[in-house]
Amino acid sequence: MVVPTSSRNGKPGSNSAPFRESPSCHRSQSSGAFLYPWAQRGASSPSWSATAPRPSRSRPKISVAQPVEAEIRAEHIARNTGESEPGRYDGHRNYIRLKISALLASLAGRLSEVGEEDWELAGVFMDASDSVRDWCLEQIAAEARERESAQNAAAGRRVAVEETRRIESTHAVKRVAKLLAHACESEPKQRGELTRAVASRDRGKLPAALEFACGRGWIVPRDGKWHAGEAVDK
Repeated sequence: MVVPTSSRNGKPGSNSAPFRESPSCHRSQSSGAFLYPWAQRGASSPSWSATAPRPSRSRPKISVAQPVEAEIRAEHIARNTGESEPGRYDGHRNYIRLKISALLASLAGRLSEVGEEDWELAGVFMDASDSVRDWCLEQIAAEARERESAQNAAAGRRVAVEETRRIESTHAVKRVAKLLAHACESEPKQRGELTRAVASRDRGKLPAALEFACGRGWIVPRDGKWHAGEAVDK
């Protein structure tokens, strides 16, 4: 088993945005083909006192220790047979871990083989990466929950305001309807007379109030005038 040492598509850093509002919007974003290190805001880059051997332009082949290869193949078979199910972002976890192992072997001056110790240490890197990734996902989910809660609260306030306005409008229409009924008690009234009987601020409610009063039987239209009907309820 050998490790390909070139970056994906031959372009290092070509996939630098693993998280978006919807992780499913791009296939590579849900593949888990990323490593997530912790970073401190404002921290400067460390200065290295050692350098790894510079590889040649040709693509070198790095062999993998047999126990490591056996572990990778066993997990691959288990996934294909349904015996194990990788996490949503763990599709390429072993691939990334193997790349880290190769880098560790290279830093140790071994460009030809990935050993078991490299593999185990790379697992520590991956566990830390998973922790960072899960923390980021939780932050994204928490922000989404906060936005949803704020939107629901705003929607609830709008509904409450609309209901209050509806109730106030209904009460106002009923109040004007009673005023019209009382105006017709002394004698039948024409439409113009009813309009003048209503305050200017309430005249926009006159059509609804007439309909309301007629529906209750408080006034009755007859011969072009409005006549008193049944007694107005309290």
